[in-house]
Amino acid sequence: MRGCFFIICFFFPLFQLAAQPENKSPGDKVIRVGLNFGANISNFFADDPFYKDIYNWRFRFYTAVFQDIRIAPPFFLHTEVNYSAMGTMQKVYVTDFNGDTLGRGSFKYNLHYIQVPVLAKFKFGKKTKFMCEAGPYIGFLVAAKGGIDPDFSTTTVYPLYNLLDTYYTIDAGIKGGIGIEIPILNGQTLLLGTRYTQGFTDVSKVSPRDWNTGIGFHVGYMFEL
Repeated sequence: MRGCFFIICFFFPLFQLAAQPENKSPGDKVIRVGLNFGANISNFFADDPFYKDIYNWRFRFYTAVFQDIRIAPPFFLHTEVNYSAMGTMQKVYVTDFNGDTLGRGSFKYNLHYIQVPVLAKFKFGKKTKFMCEAGPYIGFLVAAKGGIDPDFSTTTVYPLYNLLDTYYTIDAGIKGGIGIEIPILNGQTLLLGTRYTQGFTDVSKVSPRDWNTGIGFHVGYMFEL
C-alpha cells in the first residue's frame, strides 16, 4: 500500500506539468504514453569474490507503461511503472533423498519487482529519433522464490521455496540506456531500446551483500493522448 501511495503522489504532479498549456505545433504533444515489453539479463553483484564467481546471468521478463513529457526539446522526462523480474542462478549438484548425487543443475533465484524509474531523456533527429536516457529508480519487491532446476531429464518435481523474508522490500539504483524511435503514422511510434540497471542498495538480508544488476532489451509502442 505504501508503494501504491508513493506512485500516485509521484505521478500526479507530472500529469499536472504535462497539462500546462504551451505553444506547440500540431502532432507535437506535450505528453505521450506507451507500452514496453522485453527481457532482462539479470544477475546479483556481490561484495564477496566467491559469490561473484558462482552467480550466473539469466533471462527474465520486463513490461512497462510509461509517459514521455516534453520539457524543452531535445530534453524530455520519462516516467514509468514497470514489472521487472530480476534474480540470478548458481550451479549446484542435485541429490536424491538418500544424498546420492544425480547430476548437475541450477538453483534459480526469482525476484519480482514493481519499479518506478524517472529518467532524463535526450532525443536527436527529425523524424526517426535516436535517444539516450539516465536517471534513478525505486523498486518494490512483491515476490521472491527459489528452487532447483535440474540439467538432466527427471520425473521428480523440485519445489519452489518462498524467499520473501530473505530479501528487503525496497531496492533503489540507477538506469541508463539508448534507443531509437521510429514514427509509424498519426503520432504513433515504434520503440527499440536497451537499458542497463544497477542497484545501489543491498537486496539480501543474509550474507553476502547483493545488488541487483541487469541489461534489458525492449520493444515498445508510443502514441499521443
